[in-house]
Amino acid sequence: MADGTKVKFDWGRYQVLVVEDDEAIRDTLRSLLEAVAPAGIRTASEGEEALKILDKFPADVVLMEGNLAGMDSLDLLRALRNKTTSPNSDVLVVVMASMADGNRLQRMCGIGIEAFIKKPVSNEIVLKRLASTLASPRRFVSSFGYFGPDRRGRMGGARPGPERRRVVEPTKPKTPAKPPAPPAQEEKTAPTVEATPIDPDKEYGFLTPEQLVIRKAPESGPVLEPEPEPVEEKAPEPVEEKPPEPVKEKAPEPVEKKAPEPEPEPEPEPEPEDVSEPEWADEIAPPVPEEQSVEAQHPELQSKIADHLEWIRSGGRSGTKASLEGEDLSGAQLRGVELAGSHLRNVDLSDSDLHGAILQGADLRGANLAGADIREGDLTSANMRRVDLSFSQLGGAQLAGTDLAGASLKGADLSGTDLSGVNLLDTDLSGADLGGAQGLNQKQVNKARMGPETVLPPGLRISEE
Repeated sequence: MADGTKVKFDWGRYQVLVVEDDEAIRDTLRSLLEAVAPAGIRTASEGEEALKILDKFPADVVLMEGNLAGMDSLDLLRALRNKTTSPNSDVLVVVMASMADGNRLQRMCGIGIEAFIKKPVSNEIVLKRLASTLASPRRFVSSFGYFGPDRRGRMGGARPGPERRRVVEPTKPKTPAKPPAPPAQEEKTAPTVEATPIDPDKEYGFLTPEQLVIRKAPESGPVLEPEPEPVEEKAPEPVEEKPPEPVKEKAPEPVEKKAPEPEPEPEPEPEPEDVSEPEWADEIAPPVPEEQSVEAQHPELQSKIADHLEWIRSGGRSGTKASLEGEDLSGAQLRGVELAGSHLRNVDLSDSDLHGAILQGADLRGANLAGADIREGDLTSANMRRVDLSFSQLGGAQLAGTDLAGASLKGADLSGTDLSGVNLLDTDLSGADLGGAQGLNQKQVNKARMGPETVLPPGLRISEE
């Protein structure tokens, strides 16, 4: 407020879920919240328990530990933001984490959180952060040079003032009204002129006016106006010209030369009001340096991909087959990459962009692809035993003949995916969306592990065994 007075926050309108694996911290947070009396409080010690609570408890905000034991915090966040299976995909999320978890925090921002509290936490900061998040929710963002609450406000909210980016069509000038047409004048018919008969035996010079006969127009025709009588023009009377009086010339006054005034600088457009609390500056992480990118951390990656592409095109005669075993490439931008037949065992590609990637026949055993975008990718005949594909996007991908035995596709989106001949022995498909999958049969379904929330194509059913 303008006068600096504080407005008491109405906690009685909101419900809070605390997810913390440390019992002492969990009890402390519960006691802290009970003192401000929210509408409801629930606590959970791990992610699976939190999801079950949310099925029946419509929390407004989730206060969670950033490095949970059991179900990982990233997996819990992906499950919360899953539009298909989440009990509350739009719930506000506040994460408590240490500054050492910078990479993890950036990945959480990509999935979707509203606020961050740096550890060790204080009672005052926890209550302030929860209150500001509930009062003015804004997604936390991580981009080049900035890590903090989105300054543009909540997505989809109406902004005050004119829309500066909208193209405004120029106003067409109004066509001036045409002046009224002048009244029609009566048509005047010229007089008919007839020459007197000419005697061929007589010599004539020029005809005189007396030789012309003017016939009167008929009474029904237009009336002829009489010709005006000639007016004698009088010569103007001479006017005495007086000599002009001599004018005394005044000496020009000296003019002071003024220095040109500098042009006023255009006023900068006012930035939208930042409604975030000033305490953010003390709590948020520092700007993300350039070295945080995967490409900067692995300068040899592009070289390996180029050598592998040469190996494919030459049929193995030149180039080198790519081997990225055990590499940490989480969050890598590898859209459309060609790594067919490559060695990718135990590689970490979680939350990476592999949209349209070609991974035919690649060895991906034990790899981590949780939360990865592999839509329209080609993984035909790839070895993907025990791969973690939980909450990944596989819509439209080619998986025909792929070995997914023991893999986890929990909460994954497989709509439009080709699963012809895929080995699903002991594959975890709980919460997965296979509604539009192609080539899937009941025999494959019977070998996999599914839950009641799994979506299957029409005609298939979950085995009761």
